[in-house]
Amino acid sequence: MKRDEVLAMLRPLESELKRLGFASLYLFGSAARSDPEVRDVDLLYEAEGTLRPGFHELIDASDRLEEVLGKQVDLIDRELLHGRIRPRVEREMVQVY
Repeated sequence: MKRDEVLAMLRPLESELKRLGFASLYLFGSAARSDPEVRDVDLLYEAEGTLRPGFHELIDASDRLEEVLGKQVDLIDRELLHGRIRPRVEREMVQVY
């Protein structure tokens, strides 16, 4: 799965995801690198202000993303990104919206 293919599938979901509290979304990991074998899609999100995705919004967003991408999705809050992996993730991440 190529990065551009993933981005093309994700970008139409922007308004839907923003309504759930996902202010910005980034692709990282194997799909961002266009690795030949992508088993899952890693996504990092940022919330804005008081509108933060809760448990149900995370489940709804994950289900919708997996439906569109046809792959398992790992959806991670950027604020909760562990310090040891943060530099690698931020180096390779690509903004979806």
